[in-house]
Amino acid sequence: GALTRAKVKVADFPFSTTTPLSGMMLYKDVYIQLVDTPPVAPDMIPSGLLGTIREGDALLIVIDVNSGECLDQLEGTLNFLKEKNIISHDRSDNSMPYLIAATKADLEDSSDNLQIIKEMYPEIKIYSLSTIKENLEFLKELIFKMLNIIRIYSKAPGKEPDMEKPFTLKRGSTILDLAEGIHKDFRDKLKNAYVWGSTKFDGQAVPKDYILEDKDIVELEVN
Repeated sequence: GALTRAKVKVADFPFSTTTPLSGMMLYKDVYIQLVDTPPVAPDMIPSGLLGTIREGDALLIVIDVNSGECLDQLEGTLNFLKEKNIISHDRSDNSMPYLIAATKADLEDSSDNLQIIKEMYPEIKIYSLSTIKENLEFLKELIFKMLNIIRIYSKAPGKEPDMEKPFTLKRGSTILDLAEGIHKDFRDKLKNAYVWGSTKFDGQAVPKDYILEDKDIVELEVN
């Protein structure tokens, strides 16, 4: 709710979220869809939840480190996700990227649980979360980086670039990937491409297989 301002039901008891609820998180100039799901518990999996998880690009696992059951809950959740081949121990290419956000970590009674979790899972980044604005902004940045995407700004010939609504592509995408993302016919009709940002010179002509970088500005010429 704090990340998307979606109206999420909050209660002092578990399983208050019974169905997936989506909201849009704004990170700088990009909207990222977040889906708040019911808790993942090995003995209680709502119908369709696994499909919802697999359709995502990354996971943000949220735990309440002020709860006396958080250690068992986290272990059960991680083991379940590994058994379903959603995440893996070695974070292989087939593993979905994930972060763990520890809520209520600023409470005095939470420090012991948080320390134990960090010792149990030294290979996992545990992010301590509060509702402080700077804290949430850093979490947004981590989510953006975890998705491994880049922002590309389009520029029409002879006009200023559109710096308000970037295209988002997977890191490693090329000029051809961008062209196809703009319009399916552009890939075959693409004639020339010019890039500002990652090139040596502004407005430099680049080949169609040129790999783009975050915040590049691109002008395409099509037949």
